[in-house]
Amino acid sequence: ILTRERLRNRDMGVGELISMIAAGLNHQLGFMEFEDLIGKATEALRGRSLSDLQQIGERLFAEKIEKRIYPEMRDLVDAHKARGHTVVLSSSALTIQVDPVARYLGIPDTLTNQFEVDDDGVLTGKVIPPILWGPGKANAVQQFAGENDIDLQESYFYADGNEDVALM
Repeated sequence: ILTRERLRNRDMGVGELISMIAAGLNHQLGFMEFEDLIGKATEALRGRSLSDLQQIGERLFAEKIEKRIYPEMRDLVDAHKARGHTVVLSSSALTIQVDPVARYLGIPDTLTNQFEVDDDGVLTGKVIPPILWGPGKANAVQQFAGENDIDLQESYFYADGNEDVALM
């Protein structure tokens, strides 16, 4: 959705679009690791203000994503919270994409990939390591659980792809 938005606003040239599509296909076909894919996408945003991208993320959530979230998701989150569970949204997406969803669902804690920014809040073109994907996401969840005294054997996990096998 962010790529489509950038293209629509002429914030991306055809060459960059073709490069991003090729990178996405290469990742899907197993020729490019996720870390390289997210690195390529983040490099394309180098020099942008994080606050500008956060505003774009909020707007795109309201316009395009909110209506895609099943109402049952909020019910599920509320049911877990009612049972005293710590609810965490862990995603390989970037914070600007994840934070609006977490707020909408009432999830206070997120584990997500974050842009590296300079002292002025401008993107450097890198993601703060470690990259949350596959084993990296599992490690981040394990660290969060350890820091918050959470027994993962007694926890619930919901996933949408085989990259979460290490987490499960």
